Amino acid sequence: MSNGERVEPGGAQAGRVEWFYSDRADPVFEGMVKDSCDFTDSLEAFQGHLEQWMTHVDEFAGSLRELSLGGVANFAHARVESVVSDVCKLQQAVNQIARLDAPHSAISRLKRNLELNLTAPIKKHLEFAERLGKEIDARGRRLEELRSAKRQVDACTEA
Repeated sequence: MSNGERVEPGGAQAGRVEWFYSDRADPVFEGMVKDSCDFTDSLEAFQGHLEQWMTHVDEFAGSLRELSLGGVANFAHARVESVVSDVCKLQQAVNQIARLDAPHSAISRLKRNLELNLTAPIKKHLEFAERLGKEIDARGRRLEELRSAKRQVDACTEA
């Protein structure tokens, strides 16, 4: 070491010095980066599945609304009062479940809860992971520049 410190062979300091002078990657850091990338990939896949699922939920809600409107159109003028009553109850139930503009409908609450509890945190994590990836790339470039400069200094001192 440049300040005259003695490095014991096999000691913790020796391991750090050996790693610095070698071109090997830091296995702990690389393992953490790989785990983080794997987790981010899993979150991206989950987000894709969640969006696909919400598309299917929206389609189901639309189908329920169409069924309700079809029932009202076909049976509203029926002569049996119980049929008319049941069709109206069906329409009210569908509105409580599938009306997008009603803030207390089940579909609106589901979307609001998914946004607050799943979608927004996943987006924040993915944005953070993107920034972190850029910082990790910059760290790798700076480390390589440092090692290159160290090799140049060593070449000059040996000559």
